Amino acid sequence: MQPLGRQAQTIIRHFSRILALFLLAVGLLGCSDTPKEQRPAASPPPASRPLVVYVNSYHRGFAWSDGIARGIYQVFGVVAGRRGFDDSRAKVRFRQIDLDTKRHPDEGFKRQAARRAKEAIDRWRPDLVIVSDDNAVKYLVVPYLKDTDLPVVFCGVNWDASIYGLPCRNVTGMVEISLEDQVVARLLPYARGDRIGFLGPDVLTTRKEAENVKRFLGLDLITYYAKDADDFLRGFDLLQEQSDILLINSDGGLYHDRLADIIPHVQQQAKIPTGAMS
Repeated sequence: MQPLGRQAQTIIRHFSRILALFLLAVGLLGCSDTPKEQRPAASPPPASRPLVVYVNSYHRGFAWSDGIARGIYQVFGVVAGRRGFDDSRAKVRFRQIDLDTKRHPDEGFKRQAARRAKEAIDRWRPDLVIVSDDNAVKYLVVPYLKDTDLPVVFCGVNWDASIYGLPCRNVTGMVEISLEDQVVARLLPYARGDRIGFLGPDVLTTRKEAENVKRFLGLDLITYYAKDADDFLRGFDLLQEQSDILLINSDGGLYHDRLADIIPHVQQQAKIPTGAMS
């Protein structure tokens, strides 16, 4: 596998190209058919520039989606700072919504976050919506934006977008494919057998990741979905005995405040070759 930094740079480059081509196709870089009186009132930037809203499934500070966000900022020339965004010299007016569903995985929170995002989109009336990762697609795009007149671009959808009925007439994008088979191939020479354990938080993306690794890569996994940090450690210990190789899926920062407990536990209890997927 490539180091994470190189992977992130590659994803940013590919996403930038796809997004630029899509914008050219719908004419957003040069013009818009939306009447000026229907757009949100202009702040300092001229109202003639199209308005783009980016909906992040997760939270700022989560390295994976932060990399996607940097790609979006680069495409449009938006400057991100601690207090917000400077789009005064950008190609577009820009807004960002963070659903924060990685740290709040319960169904009620996700649906409420998506409803709030839809309300903001209705107020702002953007020319384009960009969404990243499955939760924004499942809870916002599918019930509220799919098959409307609003252009939507998605990225970071794990493995397969057809389960959401995408692409459709107003929604396009790209899926995210992981390299678990290559990680396993690197670890097998050091393993005592070929049983593969899969450990991660009990959230939508982790479960979808495991299902599609089985489906597309043909890997038979022994899965453990952790309810919290303590359960993660229980799962880690259990899979040391039940499997010969362990794949750990990203926790997305859920257990960050427990690293002082998790790191020494993993270091002391690890018995089998282990690979981590971000």
